[in-house]
Order: sequence, then C-alpha cells, then structure tokens
Amino acid sequence: MAEDVPDPVGPITVIVAARNEEPRIVRCIESVLAQNIPRHWLQVIVVNDHSTDKTLKEMRSLKDDRLLTLSLPQEVEGKKQAIEHAMQHATGDVIVTTDADCIHHPQWLQKMVGSLQHLDKDMILGPVIYKTGSGFLYQLQQLELAALMCMTAGSLRVLFPLMANGANLAYKKELFDELNGYEGARQNPSGDDTSLLQKAVKDKKDIGFAMHRYAMAATMPAIDMDSFWQQRLRWASKSAGIGSSKVTAMMGFLYLVNLLLTALTIVAMFVPGFWLYLFFAWGVKTLGDGFTMAPVLFFQGRTAALPWLLIAEPFYTLFMVVAGPISLLKPITWKGRSYSLR
Repeated sequence: MAEDVPDPVGPITVIVAARNEEPRIVRCIESVLAQNIPRHWLQVIVVNDHSTDKTLKEMRSLKDDRLLTLSLPQEVEGKKQAIEHAMQHATGDVIVTTDADCIHHPQWLQKMVGSLQHLDKDMILGPVIYKTGSGFLYQLQQLELAALMCMTAGSLRVLFPLMANGANLAYKKELFDELNGYEGARQNPSGDDTSLLQKAVKDKKDIGFAMHRYAMAATMPAIDMDSFWQQRLRWASKSAGIGSSKVTAMMGFLYLVNLLLTALTIVAMFVPGFWLYLFFAWGVKTLGDGFTMAPVLFFQGRTAALPWLLIAEPFYTLFMVVAGPISLLKPITWKGRSYSLR
C-alpha cells in the first residue's frame, strides 16, 4: 500500500499547539527534532495555549536552536489561534501540524513532505494511529480511527474529501496565506483540520494522502469513558463550523443510518417479527464495515482490533445517535475549558 517517495527539499516548519500536555510534550518534541532531514531545514514551533500544568516549563527545558517556544497572548486562546500565532514566526515553505501527545517515526517528515512535493500537492493528509493498548475502550477507538481513515482516504480518492486530522497534516505555507487561515471558522474551538481542508476544497486546491507507514503519527487514546465522551462530543461539533454543505449532508446521512438501526432495535424488542430484519440490517452493516476496515487495520498493524467489531458496532451506533444532538445542546468540557455551540 505504501509508495516510496523522494526526500523532501527545502525548509519545513512543524507546529505543535499544546495545552496541559505536561507528561507527553517532551517526547513529542524530541521525536520531531529527531527527524531524518538536514538539520538546517527544520524549524519546530511549540505554542503554549495557557496551560495550567507544567507544560510550558517542560517545553522550555528542551534546548535546541531549531526549537521556538511561544505562548499565546492572554486575550487569545484555542488551537486555531495557536497555529495562526505560530504562522507569524514560521520560516518554512511547508507547514506540518501535529498534536502535543503524538510520537513520530524518524522518517515521518520525509514521507509527509516528500509526498507533498513529489505528488505536487497543496495539502497532504497523513495517517494517524493510536499507541498500543488493550481492553474494549482501546479497541473501540482503534476501530473508530480505522473507519475515519477509510473516510479520509476513500473520500479523497473519489475527489470528495470530507475530513482531515490535525495530528498529521502538511500544506504549503502559501496555501494558508491564500485561504486567510481560519478566518470565518475561529468561533468553533474544534475543527482546525477539517475547516482548513474544506476551505482548500472550495478553492479547488490539490490534496493528497501520504499512504506510508512511516508517515503515521501515533497519538494517545482516551483513557476512560469520561474523556472518551468529551472528546467525541468535541469531534461531533466540528461540522457546526465547517460551512460545507457536502460534509453536513454526509454527516447527516451517517447519523440517519445509525438512528434507523437504533430505532429498528427498539421496535424489535416489542415486535418479534422484526428480529429477522434486525439481524439482517446489523449483519450487512457489520460485514460491510469489517471488509472496509480490514485493509486499513492491516496497514496500521492493528488487526487485533477486528474481532472487537461485533461488540463495537451496537455500542458505537447508539453512542453516535446520542452524541450528535448533545454536542449541539450541551457545553463541551475539554482540558479545563467549556465550550457551547448554541
């Protein structure tokens, strides 16, 4: 599935927005500084988004002339604002964003930026994987991530790109300037990745995908149900600030499919004759999802998650039915901040 790409050429700026990542920020930065590209080409900008722990202290503990640590002004907050703040100091022709809890292979930038330049694209979407774990919650998230990667790469293949992941995203600096950054989307605290993607789509920019294992960014899964719930509510809220009718229509269709399956399950509890239809519907969905996700899980090296699909299907379907409306009605709490989209 991977394609060898030439090494990247020219200056690269990696931007990391960080809030309350004290236990993870050093490993993230060290993995970026350890990239196998000429030293003088790399600039790393880490922006502290008003962390209430010792994230800023950990950032400043690292001494490297390629590393620039910044803090957002007191009157500004949020990941989009952190990236825009970093862009004012960026010297690279190519910008790569990642999350403060991510770890990267030494050839990560070679594959991401090499793909951007070799394929002559304006933006490259990169694969993301969860660090190794165990248990139902971990496997559920791994399956979810495989499904999201299917949608990301699959929709791009049919020239209908739906989403991106800010944990692994590369684009030309001039693209960000041409699109006026996050103008028009700053009010939504989430969606720095997808909102920029959709602006690029609207402007008819060339977008590609880095299909290489070394291009993957490894991120942390949610460690408990509360953080899982809050993170998914935040993700569900992305569509509110994207401004793309195509994305909204696709999200609406997927929601209706999940709602229909949930309703059919409830009806079958009271009408015995519906059980046959119920098993058929769940069987089609589970088999379809399994065949779709299997190649991605193989690519990610996470095929152990596949058997968990039988349990994950009903759980995640019900979860999405509930999470959709709640994300629009209830304030979202994330890293000590509350957001409301009402």
